[in-house]
Amino acid sequence: MDRPLSRRDLLRSAAALGLLGGTACATLPAPRGELVEILAFTDDGDRARGVRLVSGLDGRLCTDLSVLDGQAGDSPVISTEDFFIRSFAPPDLDRRRPIGFEGRIERPGELAVSWLRDQARDQGQVLLECSGNPRAMAFGLLGSATWGGVELLPLVEQAGPLPGTWGVRVVGHDHDSAKRGSVPGASWLFSFEELLLARAFLATTMNGQELPVDHGFPVRLMVPGSYGCCCIKWLDRIEVVGPDEAPTGQMLEFAGRTLQDSVPELAREFRPPTIPHTAMPIRVERWRYRGQDEFRIIGLEWGGDGPTDALQICGNGQDLWFPVHSLGARSTQRTWSIWTHTWRPLGSGPRTIRLRYGDTGLRQAKLRHRLYDRTVEIPAT
Repeated sequence: MDRPLSRRDLLRSAAALGLLGGTACATLPAPRGELVEILAFTDDGDRARGVRLVSGLDGRLCTDLSVLDGQAGDSPVISTEDFFIRSFAPPDLDRRRPIGFEGRIERPGELAVSWLRDQARDQGQVLLECSGNPRAMAFGLLGSATWGGVELLPLVEQAGPLPGTWGVRVVGHDHDSAKRGSVPGASWLFSFEELLLARAFLATTMNGQELPVDHGFPVRLMVPGSYGCCCIKWLDRIEVVGPDEAPTGQMLEFAGRTLQDSVPELAREFRPPTIPHTAMPIRVERWRYRGQDEFRIIGLEWGGDGPTDALQICGNGQDLWFPVHSLGARSTQRTWSIWTHTWRPLGSGPRTIRLRYGDTGLRQAKLRHRLYDRTVEIPAT
C-alpha cells in the first residue's frame, strides 16, 4: 500500500519542479513519449454528451468538451451541430412573425426578420453557458461560436426613447404545455448601460449559417459575457420601459444561479447576470516516457471582467497551490481560452483538481464554491 503523502513530500516535489516562489507561471516541457490513456473524471454524471435528452423546452443537448485540444491560448469554436442546447424549439413557433418594438418610445412598430438579416454584421466569437451547467452533464452546457446580427441599443435609440426610460424588456416565445422544468415565459430586463457595455445584439446567424431553430431561429438575443438564461431565444418583442419594473419570472427563477445576493423587488436592483472568472479541467492525459508517467491537464478559462494571469491549480491535496504553466491571454472576455498544465502527482489513487485565481479581488464565486472541481484516479505504476 502506498505511504500517505506528507506535506514535506509535496513541498519537496514542488521545489524540484520549480513551482514555489512568486506568482509567475513556471515553465515545464510538454509531456513526452507515448500517450497511454485519457483519464475519466470519476465524479461526473453519466448523461450522454452529444445525445438529445428529453424533448421540447425541457430537452438538453450537451457539448463534449473533452475533445477540445490545441495550444494554450486557443479559442476553439464549437460546430453548430455539436453546440449545446438548453431547450428545444416549441412546436407552435411562428417563424415568419415580425418582432414587436413597443413601450415608451416615440416610434413603436415592428422589426421584420428579413430586414434584420440584411442589416446583420459579424459579431465575432461569443461564449454561452447555462447558469445551471451541471456536473451530471459533465458541464457540457457550455460552448463558443461565431455569431452575426444587429446591435440592439442603436435600434432602441432610433425608436426614440421617451424621457424617464431606463431599459428594455426582451420577450421570447416559449409557450409549451409539455414543459415540466423551468417556468414558461422567457423574458429578461436590461438597463441601457448593460446593453451598451455588453454590445448586446440580435443574432440571425451562427457559425456563418442561418440560425438553427433550436438555437433561437429566426432571431435570438445575445448578451456577451452573460449567462445563457438572459440570451432570449425565439424573439417575440422588445419593450422599452421605465425604472420601476418588477423582475420577470425568469429573472426570479434564475436569481440564485446568476449570483444575486437576494431577490430584489425591482429589476433595476438586480446585478447584471454576467459570468464571473471561471476555469475547469476538461481532459487529463497520461503519458509514458522512459518508464516514467507524467500527466497533462487541459482546461478552459472564461468569464470575468478583464484579463488576468493569476490562475492557480491544486492537485495533490493539502491545499498547495501552483501557477498554471501555460495560460493564454484572451483578447476578449466574450469567449474562452485553453490552458495546459504539466502535472506529476505523487503516488496513486483519487486526486481532485481544483482551480482558483490568486488575485482575490476577482469575482470567482463558483470557483470559491468548488463547483468545477473534478476528480481522476491516478493508476499505480
